[in-house]
Amino acid sequence: MSGREEQRYITSESSIEVKINQDYAEFYSDLANKTPDFTLPTSDFKEIAKAWKRYLSEG
Repeated sequence: MSGREEQRYITSESSIEVKINQDYAEFYSDLANKTPDFTLPTSDFKEIAKAWKRYLSEG
């Protein structure tokens, strides 16, 4: 291992772009802007995603 943290990025086709790594999720309205509009710990983002999935499945 080279000492670099592996990062994976998921981009949606919505008006908000999200970059997620092990520690945090960054939300951008424009990726050309190097500073995220807001940042959230990945663990919190995961809980939001789980709750949203439950909500949709109970629909």
